[in-house]
Amino acid sequence: PSLKCATTLNWFGDLKTPQQGIDIKKGGLFPVVHGVRALTLRHRIGDTGTFARLDRLAEAGHLEAGFVEELGESMALFAELRLKQQLARLEGSDEGEQNNNQLLVQTLSPLERDLLRESLQVVNEFKKRLSRWFHLEYT
Repeated sequence: PSLKCATTLNWFGDLKTPQQGIDIKKGGLFPVVHGVRALTLRHRIGDTGTFARLDRLAEAGHLEAGFVEELGESMALFAELRLKQQLARLEGSDEGEQNNNQLLVQTLSPLERDLLRESLQVVNEFKKRLSRWFHLEYT
């Protein structure tokens, strides 16, 4: 399931910016949470919570500490941007009936867009690694 959700990057690694927004839960959070869950099951790690699981995977040498840090920072950014836009919708400053997981890229600052793009690239790298680790490239 982690590999079935597409991230919203084009061939050149830039953000696609659809008018209705991008679903950050499907494109960013879901692949990491479920991919980490699959890895911890594979390595018989009993921790719960994605951040604790990431730490344990790094401690056991199954993931590099730097990559674990990037994944954690990416998840934190996704959650922050999602919450920020949800709060804006509650305050009425963001018009329209939108899914709570939709990020309107047009409303992000240039720095936030750059961080989002880099974080989605980290997710893509994680998905590639999952595909190799579980031999899914031929399915």
